[in-house]
Amino acid sequence: MKRLITLLSLLPLLASSQVVVNSGLTEEISIVPGNAQNITVQLKNTSDDPRRITFTLSDYINDCEKGYIYIDSLLTGESCQPWVRLETDELILLPRESREFQVQLSVPSDFKGASAKTCLFMNNTALIDSIQQEGVIQFGIQIRYGINILYNNPRVAADIDLY
Repeated sequence: MKRLITLLSLLPLLASSQVVVNSGLTEEISIVPGNAQNITVQLKNTSDDPRRITFTLSDYINDCEKGYIYIDSLLTGESCQPWVRLETDELILLPRESREFQVQLSVPSDFKGASAKTCLFMNNTALIDSIQQEGVIQFGIQIRYGINILYNNPRVAADIDLY
């Protein structure tokens, strides 16, 4: 029990050593199909250690009881994931470094739907030496931040179902 309390008391110190994402949780885009728009994500490494950031896209559905359910396929029928181009899939931020990351959404000219969505995940991990030393425990904390990308087609009036 004493070890658990000690570990939990150290957790805020470990978790504070991370990358801060200075962007909102949602990016709403409303452009005419056939056009593109860039999204700028601002990142800052607040630690004294280099940090590895990986970027992934994931679709999701909303469930009234379970909330967001993230899935790895394009089966939602409302995905804009194929339209998203990431600047890179991975980057390294040096200690105290700030950087902008670019995401481009290119809406196909033949898109007739009212809306589409996907989520951009930023996974933040420490660069931990992969060589294990006998008797030394290494903790790797991964922090995940998500930005929902919501596209609204200005040429289509959305239907709202009220129940």
